[in-house]
Amino acid sequence: MKLLISTLIGLEDLTIQEIVEITNKKPGIQCPGLLVLDKVTKNQYYTIAYYSRSIINVTVLINNFEFETLDNIIENIRNFNFKEYLNDDFSVSCIRKGNHNFNSKPILDTTVKIISNKYNINVNYKNPSVIITINIFENKCFISVDLIGIQLNKRLYKVKTSRSDINSCLAFAALRFADYDTTKSLLDPFCGNSSIVIEAALYAKKIPNLYKKENLKIPKNIINKLDKEIENKTKLKIYGFDPIYFNIKRSRINAKVAEVYESIEYQNYDLDWLDTKFSQNELDIIISNLPIASQRNYKDTLALYSKFFHQANFVLNKKGCIIVISTKSDDFIGISENNNFKLVNCKKVYSGKLEYSLLKFTKIRV
Repeated sequence: MKLLISTLIGLEDLTIQEIVEITNKKPGIQCPGLLVLDKVTKNQYYTIAYYSRSIINVTVLINNFEFETLDNIIENIRNFNFKEYLNDDFSVSCIRKGNHNFNSKPILDTTVKIISNKYNINVNYKNPSVIITINIFENKCFISVDLIGIQLNKRLYKVKTSRSDINSCLAFAALRFADYDTTKSLLDPFCGNSSIVIEAALYAKKIPNLYKKENLKIPKNIINKLDKEIENKTKLKIYGFDPIYFNIKRSRINAKVAEVYESIEYQNYDLDWLDTKFSQNELDIIISNLPIASQRNYKDTLALYSKFFHQANFVLNKKGCIIVISTKSDDFIGISENNNFKLVNCKKVYSGKLEYSLLKFTKIRV
């Protein structure tokens, strides 16, 4: 079978890396945010769905084509034989990206009507046995079957969230961008709801993305096999700091739900504490989604950025790196250089309607 794998636009290379690690097979990029993996077994499909941390969804690709008009899409759907992919009931979802003179609604409504009438099957939006997924990107259309029925970028541990929280796939991508592994120490000094450090602990302990998720449509033998690979590592060097106590309180709740609380050290510290808590050159990696500068607090926030890099210059070792996650990348370049850091890499990632930059800094003088 062929799989259609969706990820955040900009994370395709990191998703390819992860899929190769899981299956030893390399997917190809079909268009931004969409990959196709060929010659996959059903076990591999379920393994990707259960384990992967960088993908939004994985479905079984059953048809793809290029189109010029809405009528072309409807005609292809009408002529396709869905019979072998249907069960007791079904639903349809449509994800559309690009400039079109139509929206998703006529595609959804017409597809439901075609399948329901042609195969005498009821639509069920609450708990369908099969979900027909239609992905449209510019002039390309991909039709697939979702056998899992779960958005894989939605994390069970996110009991406490906020508007400043980032997508968990983006948090995981920042870890891979920094080449994080279990031998390295990691700090997020503005951990917020703790997405970055929790993703680090889950990755280090090899805890699957859907671990302990109830009512999964995945065979028990695959779940049991992957659960046995979980490593009981409580002595990880992962630190989540935040100057706001309420954020630390929420982080601890999320970490307990994720079952990684014992692997993360949380402290209600601001940046002034870093050179007290850590020795010189002690840390390997610092990753953070720093507060955004607005017109009202612009000068104060730039001063905060300067203090961040100044303190990082003391606690980060000579081979270490900083990953800054931001929607305003220009604010960091000059400030970083004034504090002995240079920008060595930048990755653009699109989450929702926001363009994020993953900025990688290393020391200029070591």
